[in-house]
Amino acid sequence: METHWLSGRARTDGPVTAPGSFIDPVAVRAAAQRIDAAAQIVLGAVTTGLADLQFGPANAGRAHCAGGAAVRAELDSLTADLIRWGRAAAELAAALRSAAGGHEATEWAAAAVLR
Repeated sequence: METHWLSGRARTDGPVTAPGSFIDPVAVRAAAQRIDAAAQIVLGAVTTGLADLQFGPANAGRAHCAGGAAVRAELDSLTADLIRWGRAAAELAAALRSAAGGHEATEWAAAAVLR
């Protein structure tokens, strides 16, 4: 029995699809939920931990001002990158949910026409 690559569920009771085509809206929504959860973890870590780090030239000491400034610049860059990634992941999850809903609606409409 063939299983779906994302959900691992048997493909025998899926919606009517073209040969070789299968989209499981439940699995797509589950993937969106996992992506959302990862985004929330990353954004939470950024807002509660990384953004609060108070490190820079003043904390590094006189002999290491340049190194402290470089560390601060990298932390700022990392923070910005993680925020962008978290927002993009949340947008991806929303797009997956929307696509799953649209696919499901199309499947129901096609099934109604075939009846």
